[in-house]
Amino acid sequence: MDNQFYAVLDAASSRPVAFYASDAHGGPQGEEGSLVPAEAVPITELQWQEMLHHPSHCQFIDGEVVITEPVQDAPPPPRNAFDEIDALILRIEALEARNGV
Repeated sequence: MDNQFYAVLDAASSRPVAFYASDAHGGPQGEEGSLVPAEAVPITELQWQEMLHHPSHCQFIDGEVVITEPVQDAPPPPRNAFDEIDALILRIEALEARNGV
């Protein structure tokens, strides 16, 4: 029998959280001695490789691997020009105080 691959998916995001293979986990899902959990879905070897290659930005939707854009951290908010001016004034005053001006 050919090796069957499986994925356990996060219920909210459809992202893979675990993988199983019948040859490494005691046989096909549902057979006695198999360690493949009931909630695991069968996938092809190619789908398994795709998901391994893109673990943080892939989903398994309607039997297909969907590669999504990686989530980027939001850029910091732009600094207020007045805040920058205030910070410069404080630095100038500190330098003046240190130099006795």
